[in-house]
Amino acid sequence: MAMANAFYQYRTTLSSKNETSGEESSEEESAEGESSDEESSEECLESFRRFFREDVTVFQLYKRQVREIKKLHGIRTSESIEAVFSMIRTISKGHKHSFQRFSGLDFNEPRNRCAYLLRYATCHTGLVRKAMWNIFQRELLFVDKLKNKDELNIVSLGGGPGNDILGFCSALQEFSNCVTSFDFTVVDIKDGWSGILDSLIQKTKSSEFESLSFSKMFKNVNVSSSFILADLIDKRISENEDLTNALNAADVVLMVKLTSFHSTKAKSQIVTNVCEAMRKRCILVFIDCPYPKECFQSVSCVRKIYKKKLKYQFDSSSCPVSKILNIKKSRATVAVFVKV
Repeated sequence: MAMANAFYQYRTTLSSKNETSGEESSEEESAEGESSDEESSEECLESFRRFFREDVTVFQLYKRQVREIKKLHGIRTSESIEAVFSMIRTISKGHKHSFQRFSGLDFNEPRNRCAYLLRYATCHTGLVRKAMWNIFQRELLFVDKLKNKDELNIVSLGGGPGNDILGFCSALQEFSNCVTSFDFTVVDIKDGWSGILDSLIQKTKSSEFESLSFSKMFKNVNVSSSFILADLIDKRISENEDLTNALNAADVVLMVKLTSFHSTKAKSQIVTNVCEAMRKRCILVFIDCPYPKECFQSVSCVRKIYKKKLKYQFDSSSCPVSKILNIKKSRATVAVFVKV
């Protein structure tokens, strides 16, 4: 209740309708070469059962992490709620200038990490879960090989707490029982996120979160996680040995909600840096809005094997606090590339 009460203290000063980050706003984008996200009523029902039932538990997982951050750094509940609204204002301001003069969000500040986990992490986890479920059920040669691997190395770019990795594994566990070992690497420009993914994984193994689809998977396999501090826009990316080694070893590279907060020039540099550093036959999964078509077209070392627009609706019906704080829906273009 403290969290809900704190929210109402601030709602009179700011409306979340001002937030236009491609999450709850509409955006024009060419549908050329894409399949739509329209589903039959039967498919929608299946999606509800498969994807929505975990949302509240996932939110509780992130809320537990927030509680630890608050305790460690002496952050009051009201401060974490204010940080949510401050983040909304910052993102909205960035959109007004197409992120040309966007100074970014300082996730080395603990309250900002709390804000992301409270507002965005749950819905983004669900978005990745649904995207990967759609991909895994398709007959795609390189993706099918992933489902039969016993050791899987996944790199998350700009991954923060690693919620995209959790979404990936949530989908994977329905299609594969071959994995015996996971090696996760989160790459981010803010080292405040270091150790967060490992903390979340340990929590999923506890009885409190055993209902999560990926809880049993993590209990039954070897899981290692690491964090690499890196600026993906830096042209000298090849000088970061830890990063280049990680990309050279990766089976899957996740690029989720990374490029939308960067200028066109920066997006192009990120895509070029990453694609050139990946090893041959590595899978790159892009999930973001808008889709930087020109950036990927300018890179000849990867081949697109899948592309689809996707919407995800967050189910907050049984959790009043999550209904107040979380974005309610997220949309993106999902594209899969293979390094050639």
